[in-house]
Amino acid sequence: MQIYRDLNLKVISKEFISSNVIFLRVEPDRLLRYEAGQYFSFSIEPKVNRSYSVASAPGDEFIEFLIDVTNPGKGADFVRGLNENDSIVCIGPLGFFTLSKTNHENASQFLLVGTGTGIAPLRSMIRELLIYKQETRKIILYFGLRYGEDMYLYDEFVELQKKFPNFLFNMVISRPSDNWRGLTGYCQHHIGSDGIDLNTNVYICGSTKNVNSIKEHLINIGCPKAKIFEEKYG
Repeated sequence: MQIYRDLNLKVISKEFISSNVIFLRVEPDRLLRYEAGQYFSFSIEPKVNRSYSVASAPGDEFIEFLIDVTNPGKGADFVRGLNENDSIVCIGPLGFFTLSKTNHENASQFLLVGTGTGIAPLRSMIRELLIYKQETRKIILYFGLRYGEDMYLYDEFVELQKKFPNFLFNMVISRPSDNWRGLTGYCQHHIGSDGIDLNTNVYICGSTKNVNSIKEHLINIGCPKAKIFEEKYG
């Protein structure tokens, strides 16, 4: 797959979907191919780049990103300052956290676990599998966030669950409010009750600490290391 080193992405829209997460929709200046799970490297300033995973599926009209701007820094400041019709110079698509690189054709089912904006490449995979490939194997998603009031994508995943009977969505809040009635704690506290077998393909994305904890739990309950695929940030 071709990697473009002088790609320009035109900002179509930018929206805060929680207090610190921006949903960015862009349009490339040329036709290009990318795979669900890949990322692009934004040029913030000379010799300064920041990488962001694609949250859209390859068949979607625009390329979409979920970007956490909680912590001040060159990347967060750059994204906060973007306006409609601005151009982002970037390199991509990049990365190997993809379905095609993980022998997904032979998987019995899929388990996806994302924390924070680590949900981005998993959303891309889910949309690719359900909407564009009409996948009928079971797809289980655990999405972990800290606070319920900062929840995003919840309604979207609930609607996908209603439309596709093979998709099971679990929202997990680690610091819930008194009125939260869903799962609490951490994602790994709840994984293991879904009939995971030795041929389940597992995809994990989030902070290094969270990914390592989830992976350790999965190995402890018998998931083969060779079936666990991960993408870490931070």
